[in-house]
Amino acid sequence: MTISSTTRTAGPFIGNGSASVFPFTFKVFQAADVSVTNVLVATGLQTGLNLNTDYTVALNPNQDTNPGGSITLTAGALASGYNLAITSNVANLQPTELTNQGGFYPEVLTASLDRATIQIQQLQTETDLSLAYPITDPTVSSTLPAIAQRAGMLLGFDANGVPLAIAPTVGVIGSGVAIIPFSSTPVLNAGQGSLLKITLTGNVTSSTLSVGSAANAFFAVKIVQDAVGGHTFAWPANFHNAGAVDTVANSTSTQLFAIDTDGSATALGPIMYS
Repeated sequence: MTISSTTRTAGPFIGNGSASVFPFTFKVFQAADVSVTNVLVATGLQTGLNLNTDYTVALNPNQDTNPGGSITLTAGALASGYNLAITSNVANLQPTELTNQGGFYPEVLTASLDRATIQIQQLQTETDLSLAYPITDPTVSSTLPAIAQRAGMLLGFDANGVPLAIAPTVGVIGSGVAIIPFSSTPVLNAGQGSLLKITLTGNVTSSTLSVGSAANAFFAVKIVQDAVGGHTFAWPANFHNAGAVDTVANSTSTQLFAIDTDGSATALGPIMYS
């Protein structure tokens, strides 16, 4: 049989705390050809799982007429907050040897061609997940600056679209927005931007206001729950009338403040949710 589908991945499957068996429909030759990866959504940390340690594979008996099978997690259900994806990892080797004047079954040649097609599909899957230039672009260098030049830098492009390393402006991006890195005890520096944005990947047990150069000014704080949600946020002690932060996953809570001469901040209206 020929390979009539370009599908080479299954998922992502979203953990719900109950499902532990996940199907796939692409052809492989053996259980070791299956590759399983999970990701902790809150942090983006991906982990490659190990065959027969983290999961087992059940292949459909005839991979030509009914390709695929399923994997079963050995530790039980995929927990909420995790996603899982399945693909193949057929080695980039060609094990079939056709000897001179030797006989072979047509299935042997078909399997060899299938292997090459699978290897091409695996490369296409990786290419589809990679950054790429539009085909209409003129030919320019896509080589990144050397590691010593790009370490601790941001990726940018010059006037010709060639990659270059750009020194970051700590905490601040355009339009007066400042990204506050998550911490259980973050510092909200009003001098960094007119909108301070923090994404909660855990609980904030205490926070501190830093006025910086923003005395007698206005600023807003936008608090975003990650895909897990349920995280609490403690406003700085010198924030007055600040509202309760929404704990629903992916929700946002935005509060506008004015800084007083004593370095405290007062909410100018009710907190806004979205």
